Amino acid sequence: EVARTVPVHDRGAFVGDKARIDAFFTKDYNMINQGHEKYAGVQGGFLVLRPSEAAFEEYVDIVLEGDYREGRGWGGKYGYFFGGAQIQGICS
Repeated sequence: EVARTVPVHDRGAFVGDKARIDAFFTKDYNMINQGHEKYAGVQGGFLVLRPSEAAFEEYVDIVLEGDYREGRGWGGKYGYFFGGAQIQGICS
């Protein structure tokens, strides 16, 4: 019942009465430069993750590819924000 009343980003994550949450995080809105940054990064100090070998391999592949673009983020997708080259950016 609680799942129906708590605001969530993706209601589709809840199927029937069972919820499967693979990741829980917050965005780091306090670290954005208002008016200059389009995206807020993931708050690297608060990440709750369900272990997943497939997700881990995806992260390893991203890091080994090394396609971090200064001012544009990993793969050029997100732009600049504090910690964008670290865990905050790669999780975004």
